[in-house]
Formats: sequence, C-alpha cells, structure tokens
Amino acid sequence: MKKYLKSIMMAVAALLSLTMTSCEEDELIAMTLEGNWKGNMYVSYQINGRGDYYDASYSEVCFLRNPSKFASGDGYWIDYYNDYRSYGWERNYIANHIKWEVINGNIKIRFVEDRTHVTIYEYSLTDNHFSGYIEMHNGTKQRFSLVHTSSPNWSTYYWGSERFYFNANQNHMDLEENASYANKTYMDLDEEISSNNTEDSSAPMQLQRVFKSKYE
Repeated sequence: MKKYLKSIMMAVAALLSLTMTSCEEDELIAMTLEGNWKGNMYVSYQINGRGDYYDASYSEVCFLRNPSKFASGDGYWIDYYNDYRSYGWERNYIANHIKWEVINGNIKIRFVEDRTHVTIYEYSLTDNHFSGYIEMHNGTKQRFSLVHTSSPNWSTYYWGSERFYFNANQNHMDLEENASYANKTYMDLDEEISSNNTEDSSAPMQLQRVFKSKYE
C-alpha cells in the first residue's frame, strides 16, 4: 500500500513539475512577445466570403501583457492597404483590438471587433524577430514574418472593419458590447462559429479576414 501511494505521489509531483515548467515557458514567451511588431502577415479580406481578395501591404501588431496574468493580455492589430480607395474604403487600414494568451507555447489571438480568432504556432521568437505560422479557426493558415518596432499612437485609430468608421473615442461602448465575446474560451468560439456557419443573403456586407495560402 505504501509503495502504491508513493507511486501516486511521484506521478502527481511529476505532473505538477511539468505544469509549472509549461507555465514558466509561456510567461517567458509572453515577455519576449510584449511590444510592437511590424511586417507581413499575408492578410487578405473578402466581402462575405465571396468576390475579390483585398491584400494588406503590411500589418502592425501590439502585445500588451496583463500585469496579473503574465502569459496573456490585450493589444492592437492593424492591417494597412496601399490601394484602399479603389476598394471604396475611406481609410487605408483596418484596425482591431485583440485579446491574446500563450497556452502550451501556442499563441491564441482574438479579434474583438471582427469576432474571429487565430493561433500562432511553430514560430521563431527573439527580441527583434518573430516568424512562423498563423492559422484561423476555419483551418486556413499562412507563414508570417515580423520585426520589433516602436509603437504608434494607438488612440488615433478607428476600430472595426466597417466601411464607415466612427471616431476612435466613440468606440468604447462597442468594445464593452464585445467584452462577452472577448472573454469566451476558444472551445466556445469554435462552437459558436460552427453553429452560425450559414450564409444569409439578406445580411449586410461584411469584410472577413482570410489567409489565402494553406500549408499542409
């Protein structure tokens, strides 16, 4: 009996050790990730999943760490477009607030206004360079490459992917309305997206983020 209890205690200790090590590694990743990154995420947008692709020229992503939970936080994601006027857009960018978390080495990102999420995995991360693979909830994925840069003035942006934008200072209510989405688990998000995966021709035109290339 004593031998059996000893084996259980050793197994529990080993499991706790692995859990602590994983958490520590996630926090180290989050510490390195913190800051502003700029480069090519190979992001495109479609209107309701149909028609032409609108390719971003580059993206900026800012990761801000949560002071009470070091392996997670919020931030900003901006996609910039050179020929935005030919798309009929009023701005040369599409901006989203993000929520992010490092889980067992993978980086989970939620786009608050667009209500989608992505996972970054198999990446290389240093103080100055960040590259790897990014995958959307629908399975499309793409390589990306970013470099560490200084942060712009985030308060000057308009948030969301609608054609007509509101003043940045008027978006606080919109962000609060999306808080329930931002706080959901990734399993909840997958189930919600799956249940709403029906096309409604009467729905208003919406821009949707995509990654065109898919790597097996």
